[in-house]
Amino acid sequence: SSGINAEWPIRPGCEKCAIAADPTLAEKKVCAACDKPIDRAWVNGLGLKWHTDCFACMGCKRVIDPKERFYKEMKDGKPCPQCSGCKLGEGSTEKRKKYRLRLCVDTTA
Repeated sequence: SSGINAEWPIRPGCEKCAIAADPTLAEKKVCAACDKPIDRAWVNGLGLKWHTDCFACMGCKRVIDPKERFYKEMKDGKPCPQCSGCKLGEGSTEKRKKYRLRLCVDTTA
């Protein structure tokens, strides 16, 4: 099963078909970092949506690549990414979960 509602025939460029396949496309998307609207491409990370250029390490400010693993830190009650380089540079030996990003593209735009 592809996870797509079988009642909808998927036609390229069809907004209804795309939303049926991924209902999150119909949601208004706002970047968790800059609070500006997201129009075409974004990443899902830490349960939030981000512009690909806004998903950056809270320590060194380097943009985190969608193929890279990262750590979650909290800042002002909000989850923030931290790259492996900064986390390991802290000298922390505690075991922490590493996260991954999911790159998304809105094909209806």
